Amino acid sequence: MIEKNWETMDEREFERRLAADLPELPPDDISYEVTPWRKAVNRILVGIGLNVITLNFLGLNDFLPAIGMILCLLGFRALRRESGWFRAGLVITVAKTVFCLSTLVINMTVYREILEEEELFYELGLLQAALLFALLICLWGGFRKIQRRARTGSGNDVGALLLWYAVLWLLAIWETESMWIGIAMIALFLLIIRSLSRTSHEMEKAGYVVEPAPVRVADRTLAGTLTVLVILGMVIACLFFSRYPMEWKMAGENTAQTEEIREELADMGFPEAVLKDLTEEDLLACQGTTQVLIGEESYQYFSGEDDETAEDESQEMENSVEDELTNGEAAEAGYNMTLTAVAVRLADETDSWKIFLHFVWEENPGFVGTESLQVYGSWNNRYYWGWNEEFTGQVLCEREGETYRSAYHDLGLKTTAETTWGIWLGAAFSFPQDCEQARGYISYTSYSYEEETGWDSWLYYTHQESRFQYPALTAMEHHYAGAGSGWGDAFETLYTQFYFETE
Repeated sequence: MIEKNWETMDEREFERRLAADLPELPPDDISYEVTPWRKAVNRILVGIGLNVITLNFLGLNDFLPAIGMILCLLGFRALRRESGWFRAGLVITVAKTVFCLSTLVINMTVYREILEEEELFYELGLLQAALLFALLICLWGGFRKIQRRARTGSGNDVGALLLWYAVLWLLAIWETESMWIGIAMIALFLLIIRSLSRTSHEMEKAGYVVEPAPVRVADRTLAGTLTVLVILGMVIACLFFSRYPMEWKMAGENTAQTEEIREELADMGFPEAVLKDLTEEDLLACQGTTQVLIGEESYQYFSGEDDETAEDESQEMENSVEDELTNGEAAEAGYNMTLTAVAVRLADETDSWKIFLHFVWEENPGFVGTESLQVYGSWNNRYYWGWNEEFTGQVLCEREGETYRSAYHDLGLKTTAETTWGIWLGAAFSFPQDCEQARGYISYTSYSYEEETGWDSWLYYTHQESRFQYPALTAMEHHYAGAGSGWGDAFETLYTQFYFETE
């Protein structure tokens, strides 16, 4: 046994030897992992940062806030015993986390379009902004209380963050688009976060120690479980809620009166393929027809897999758009979609024309989501044409040898305020995945102000080819917005022009 001479040692020497025998302090990265206060605060600060500064591409404006709220959830639950402010912050964090994660799932469904049309997403956005502001208030209150215990600082850093967030929303309300103001706001935010991180470190140095609140579920398990649930919800939404709810019914038989009208129209050259799909209402509207004009265009529907083939298709469309509305031929072999226009001159004093725009898939291209028809017509030139703004039509298909029909999910006028295109007639719908001979039509009535004038009608068909997009745009949204999804374009559009002249 080694004996040390403790009698000749003074107090300063004793402290020196004691410090020499103690182990070295761990590095900062290890200290971060074992220091509950700093770890929790840093998670909260990073989480708030991901919520106030987002990137509006590839869906990051939704994914980053969701990740940020999970980090805030882990941070606030570790501090919930330290202050009532932190407990209130945990409750707010749970609510905002539910909002963020639910948004990821809803954005994979067609119901996102409905929420946007009702402006519910805007209202939910305001609610989430209010929750984030309340979360900052709770963080400010919790910091002030802890700083009084540690006898450091005054909580002004979090107060500055509150003020910064209020200014951010004022700039958003005023629709400020200055790049320099944006850069200045980001720089100021980073400085505030850096100051908060330093304040947190100073509180730790002052001797403030946090004992993490006990939890039943570990942080990694909680974060992993939430991630798996969201991914599972998004997959289910993509597979089962990416179509419009349609009311499919078996098609009924025609009455004797409509059968007689059908025969008269057929004798005048009205295509049988279109006639058999008309509703009784539209057949009755054609009673006493005096003239029938028909046009037909057939296109191979390309998926865009072959760039050279797609260019050939584009050239074919450009060459055909000037074709007048004349008697068309049947779809050529290898072409799987036929677009047909029929103009029926009605027996009235207003020189009215009832227009039918019909499409039919000769083979199933794979119906994975939404479809849409969009029509741009001469009604936008109101000096020559007028219309009654009453629209009819339906979609049909064959399943197990039976014909089924359904009304459109949405049929009506769409005004594209962002462009100078004017007013469109749009129809939104979905087909069953296993159907055959998917087809449909839309019809409207127009009248001419001049004895001799031309009617110009552009027909666009937008088909969804892939479920995997975020957010899940519908075919109609894709056409009017002219936008692709965050994960790539899931749609293809073909178009043609039909034209006729009144005599």
